[in-house]
Amino acid sequence: MKLAPTHTEVSGSVCLPGSKSISNRLLMMMAYAEENEAIEGLSAADDTVLLRKLLRMVATCGQSRIPLVIGCNNAGAVYRFLMSFLATKKGKWLLTGSPRMKQRPVGELVNALRQLGANITYTGKEGFPPLLIQGSKLTGGTASLNMSRSSQFASSLLMAGPIFTEGLHLLLTGERNSQPYLDMTMRLMQQSGIRLISETSSVRVEPGTYNLPDLEVEPDWSAAAFWYELVAIRQQGSLLLSGLKLSSLQGDKVTAAYFEKLGVQTTETKAGLLIAPNGKTSHNPIFELSDNPDIFPALTACCAAKRINATFCGIANLRIKESDRIAAMSKELGCLGASFTDSGNNCLKLETSKDYPVGSSASFDSWNDHRVAMALAPLALIFSEISIDHPEVVSKSYPDFWKQLEATGCVKLVQ
Repeated sequence: MKLAPTHTEVSGSVCLPGSKSISNRLLMMMAYAEENEAIEGLSAADDTVLLRKLLRMVATCGQSRIPLVIGCNNAGAVYRFLMSFLATKKGKWLLTGSPRMKQRPVGELVNALRQLGANITYTGKEGFPPLLIQGSKLTGGTASLNMSRSSQFASSLLMAGPIFTEGLHLLLTGERNSQPYLDMTMRLMQQSGIRLISETSSVRVEPGTYNLPDLEVEPDWSAAAFWYELVAIRQQGSLLLSGLKLSSLQGDKVTAAYFEKLGVQTTETKAGLLIAPNGKTSHNPIFELSDNPDIFPALTACCAAKRINATFCGIANLRIKESDRIAAMSKELGCLGASFTDSGNNCLKLETSKDYPVGSSASFDSWNDHRVAMALAPLALIFSEISIDHPEVVSKSYPDFWKQLEATGCVKLVQ
């Protein structure tokens, strides 16, 4: 795909997709409740569509001596959420994924499930997919889980907790990365009638039945970051992010505060959030991303484009996302003269260049990663033309991204 700037200001409104994180959690809770109700605002992202399809497949298949193959592509949350679900579902399941998925570790969750009596066997490399799961009714009890790599491991277990006959006492060890996502899981569970007690290093979930109210899926804050990036780079005009609120369940609402350091002001209106340039940027800002790693691509691309040196901390787990996002952004932003150096303490320092080739053309690799592709797109504003390979990867979380990008008026798709 080729993109070019139009040299006009940003304008209009953006209808963000429904939160993939909320959608996937509600689908899992419905599956545990054995319900099939409609969810208003459910995400149309590939990952959510895939999860819904796989849950229906599991619900309708009969038990067999031959394991049913459940393919999760490169959808990390889908894979991890299904691990706990299939461990509680009678049958034999071969849970697998794409070559990249087979490089993403799941050992911590396997260990915790085994403590609860789950029958799980690695069919390939120890600690990684694929997994052969012999599902059965689990009594639950106490398990210890290291959540340094991902909070999704804990969310997966907690959502299964109510169906255990003895409930679940989950002891949390290691660094609490992406804690807001775990908080989201617990709040959605409580809103759905589940009793739980969250303490400093553990969570207790009582046995119970999900009673999902009429919940509406919020617009996706993770997707909002790319529009903040666009406004920050263009510095003319404004965008309305329809329906988005600062009082959100999603931890990525910190996007508003982080991009204020990069020149974007957020104003809350009845229709959503209005974002516009504020003419101010911080000197050598520091971004703590252990709770919000998905913002990293948009922040780094924005800093490189605006020649802002910055430090990004809490970034270790970015290497096990859909791509190695540290390697991806380091390589792709090299054409802007930007470079990363390890500054210790799980931090990277971004050094930018004042003489990158403005007005020339550039070609970018999406690394088959939706967030990398979307973060690179606003760079069209500083080149005469850019190309991004495999633009279709954005459908993983934001199918309408390219159409909405062109509708802002400042970028056009070149045939």
